[in-house]
Amino acid sequence: MFGRKQASAADALAARVRQIADPRPAHAGDPPPPVEPVSRTYAAPTVAKSVRKQDRAPRQSVFRTATMVTSGGARQNVALKDVSATGARIEFHTRSTLPSLVVLIEPMLKLHKRARVVWQEEGRAGLEFIEG
Repeated sequence: MFGRKQASAADALAARVRQIADPRPAHAGDPPPPVEPVSRTYAAPTVAKSVRKQDRAPRQSVFRTATMVTSGGARQNVALKDVSATGARIEFHTRSTLPSLVVLIEPMLKLHKRARVVWQEEGRAGLEFIEG
């Protein structure tokens, strides 16, 4: 009751947040870290003419489970998101890098095609079907 007040967990958390948010340097003699200017402009990425939206084959939105087979024979279930005559977009649950060539199989659509991985990011990939 008398004497020092015990700090609660909320007080300790608030003190830590203030310490993190404080723009002053950690030590009195240290200069503040340089601040990078933030650019508010967005430059559209350059896109090859063959992949522009107007040049692509019409896509059919689907949501089916398909099987992707790698050149080593490993099989992985993937979600087939859309498909066209020239390629497909898939999603998968692993964060691994796909090999450059795969086989995509989906029996209901009668799809069994070799494909080249055109792009990949965080569990998603675009495939281009290979003739032959």
